[in-house]
Formats: sequence, C-alpha cells, structure tokens
Amino acid sequence: MLIAGFQKMTLLDYPDKIAALIFTQGCNFACGYCHNPEMIPSVRILPYQPELEPNAILNFLSRRRGLLDGVVISGGEPTLHADLGDFMESIKSMGFLVKLDTNGSNPEILERLLEKNLLDYIAMDVKHNVKDYQSLVKNDCVPDIQKSIEIIKDSGIDYEFRSTLVPGTHESKDISAMGEMIRGAKQWYLQNFRPLKTLTRNMQLLKPFTPKELKKFQEIANKYAKLVQVRNG
Repeated sequence: MLIAGFQKMTLLDYPDKIAALIFTQGCNFACGYCHNPEMIPSVRILPYQPELEPNAILNFLSRRRGLLDGVVISGGEPTLHADLGDFMESIKSMGFLVKLDTNGSNPEILERLLEKNLLDYIAMDVKHNVKDYQSLVKNDCVPDIQKSIEIIKDSGIDYEFRSTLVPGTHESKDISAMGEMIRGAKQWYLQNFRPLKTLTRNMQLLKPFTPKELKKFQEIANKYAKLVQVRNG
C-alpha cells in the first residue's frame, strides 16, 4: 500500500476521538476542485520516505496504544489498495478503532471490510446528482455510488455522508437531488469549497459560498438526513 502522508494525531477527523490520520496515494476520480491533486496518481510521486512505509506506521501505532483511540485511513482513495484489509487487520489487532474515508466507488470492498468487522466509522463523499456525477469525477461510477450508499446506511456502524459544495458546480436543485440519493441518512455534512489548491487551477479564482447561501442549502438538506451540519462555512 502506497502511503502519501501521515499525521500522528488529529482531533478533527474522527468525531469525538483522538486519532492518527493516514493518506493513501492514488485516486480513481479527478474532481476539478480536489485540494489534494498530488494524491491522484496511483504511483509514488514524493521522494522515498521510510517513515511512510506501512510497517513503519504500524510500529509507530504499536507505541501509541492507550494514547490514541483510532486511526483514520483517507486518501486519495484507500479502497484502490489490494492490501487495505490486511493493513486494517493489523491496526484492529492493536485495539484501535478504524475510520475509512471513501468516495464510494468500490462497494464490493466496503462489503468485504464490513463482513470482517474491520470498520467502525465510514465517511463517504457524495459529490453530485446522478446525472452530473460522471462529468464531475471523470469516472462512470454512479451504480457503484448508489450501491455504496445503501451498504453504508445498512451497515449498523457509525457513518456520515459529506458533500463539498462548489460555486458554479452546485446549486439548490443539486442539494435536493443529492439528498434524494441518501434519503434517511443519519448524518450529512455540507462542506464549503476552499480555493486554496485545486486540480483545475482556474477554480482557485472562485469565491466560496456565503454563510447565507450555505444556510439555504442546509435548510434544503434537512429534508433528507436526520442531522445536517455545515463545515468550513
């Protein structure tokens, strides 16, 4: 498994838990507003760093038992890695909780990880309405996205859906359409676009939505999920 980054402690990425955060290299989507574009290629693009080898990270985690509650595996897209399950098993064997951040494009992997009781929390991105999904992510994945949503809703573990909202890409009708995709979900987080670093450079010129606009989106989203909150607003 190629690891592009490792944060030894985070209080933000696993709700109510102290966790370590792992970023895997490689993504099968190419969203123009992606703020980690260097993680999209499925090859190592950084100079070799021995501290990012999976065994080195596992050794670090073994010394943090009792100090950390869990481990977040993000990306990139972690489910692209064939040895993800084995890596999670090693983490779980130390007594840590595991949270997975995913784009939902590999429902069979999600099912397998859940069957093995390797997941304690899932955060899945819902990026657009069904009609416009493929053009945004550059991947014909809509059936897999819809299947992953249902798997997660029926999983019996903690989960959240989250949507980054981008001016010129999302508007009120898209919130409704995305809400229909996840209707009845426990949690849906709306994240405001941040024009700091993007795959498509001219998107850095966009201005994020205003608090008033986000409030309107939240009111629409409230119809579809039990808890709707705005992040980075």
